[in-house]
Amino acid sequence: MSGKVMVIGLDAATWDVILPGVAEGRLPNLARLMSQGAHGSLQSVPNMNSLAAWTTFMTGKHPGSTGIYWFYEHAANSYNLRFLNGGDVPAARFWEIAGAAGKKVGIVNVPMTYPAPPVNGFLIAGLDSPDESSPGFTYPASLYEELQREVGGYLIDTNILGYARGGRWKQALDATEQVIAQRELAATYLLQRYPWDLAVVVYTALDRIQHTFWSSPGAPLPTDVAQLRRAGETVFRFYARMDEMVGRMIALAGENATVVVMSDHGAGFNQRSNMYLLPWLESLGLFHRLQQRESAASAAKRALFRQASALADGLISKQWRRRIMQRLPGGRAGVVERLHRVPCDWSRTKAYVDYIQPAIWINLRGREPEGIVAPGAEYEELRTYLINQLTACRDARTGTPVVKGVYRHEEVYHGAYLDKAPDLHIAWNDEALVTGYQYTDAAGRSVTVGTPTDVVERRNVTGDHRPEGIVLLTGPQVQPGQQIIGAHIADIAPTLLYLMGQPVPSDMEGRVLREALRPEHVAAHPIAYAESRTAESADRADFTDEEAAQVENRLRGLGYID
Repeated sequence: MSGKVMVIGLDAATWDVILPGVAEGRLPNLARLMSQGAHGSLQSVPNMNSLAAWTTFMTGKHPGSTGIYWFYEHAANSYNLRFLNGGDVPAARFWEIAGAAGKKVGIVNVPMTYPAPPVNGFLIAGLDSPDESSPGFTYPASLYEELQREVGGYLIDTNILGYARGGRWKQALDATEQVIAQRELAATYLLQRYPWDLAVVVYTALDRIQHTFWSSPGAPLPTDVAQLRRAGETVFRFYARMDEMVGRMIALAGENATVVVMSDHGAGFNQRSNMYLLPWLESLGLFHRLQQRESAASAAKRALFRQASALADGLISKQWRRRIMQRLPGGRAGVVERLHRVPCDWSRTKAYVDYIQPAIWINLRGREPEGIVAPGAEYEELRTYLINQLTACRDARTGTPVVKGVYRHEEVYHGAYLDKAPDLHIAWNDEALVTGYQYTDAAGRSVTVGTPTDVVERRNVTGDHRPEGIVLLTGPQVQPGQQIIGAHIADIAPTLLYLMGQPVPSDMEGRVLREALRPEHVAAHPIAYAESRTAESADRADFTDEEAAQVENRLRGLGYID
């Protein structure tokens, strides 16, 4: 088991696009992987968040054991948000374990790797990086300058949603293509220039394209669910682009290499359930806005400013946006606070949401700075009430259920960091387009919540995440034509360590996907286990205000925060 191992991450890749593409002959390299290797669905983390999923991928541990649930967490003793980075991951990554055993590694664009920790090889950090020129973006530190000199630089991501807000569809596509080309150029150069036993390269383009181009750009979202299930032609075009890249990367790895192609979650149409969650809590009397006196003229001006702010993201360069925000009172954070966040009266609020998270937080006394819900019986009664009420909600137009289920956090998460999880996790009915919530109140009256929030911010987001991603394996030890059933993203790390001849740490919560491997190989090489591995020393440094603004701007440009 001394051959090379390559992992190609295709963020948000889904069988719902790949299978039709293979059937139509548009994805020959993925088709060949399916026939020559093993493949199946890959279950994501419960909330399908990219940072949480990629952290589980690299550590083999679920979010409850890493404390990474979303792009941010609540700051201590505050309702404010603290953006997370790789220094917050408390568990060892599989490439650190392989590197400590003498394996040379090359890691490119895996989220939650900033600041870049020392590795036995090279590493380019992912989207949690403030900027390509930020200190700690690469290991070794000289690598970014080398890429500038040899291949013309490197790009983390593109503000695709900003272009969409401005109606600049061609620029959105061109910028995404530029990121793909530059990443492949950098990865190819590094993997040819430096020795490696393990390579991991993540491409995020499919996620960005599907969020913005799942349906026709600029057109009203179709109401026919059957039509919504199938992605648009632009999405298929970029899958074909990724298929070409996969073919070249496999050739680069060589005939004796084991190649794994996987995604952190799947994708589908944006069912828009989350847009009504906050006004629904408000209709129940559980969320209360802070009453502020504002004239009609002032309100109109505020609304106009908000729309102009959103559109400006697609019309003004990143450098100019940063300069403008720095000159405004409170900087970007102050503008965001005034334009986007709903002022909350915490003294009366019992439950709240954090933008598009499929979750509800309880304003719990003793945990939240101004918590009013008592721990114990009152807390449990409120959770039960919310579960029952949301489960009973139906779409205002079709009458279909809004959710598949609502769960207490301990029902879906476990581990030392359970206390960081939202109080309730929501599994949306992702087969239904939601136009509003309808429910019956305590007096028996029918109530309709039909005014969504964040229309400006999310109006061009036509695609969203789904629970099941993809996994394909090919190589000397892989069983050809094998269907993989029940794989979870936590299984990737132990499987890769096994393929590299390394013992699996006993505290990894995933399993080796032995069904994907030749039975004779597994019989000759029994799975070995080792003691738990703690994380390598990493800089757990909070972002500076400017760095946090850069990360925030990227996530807003991708539609992940308001």
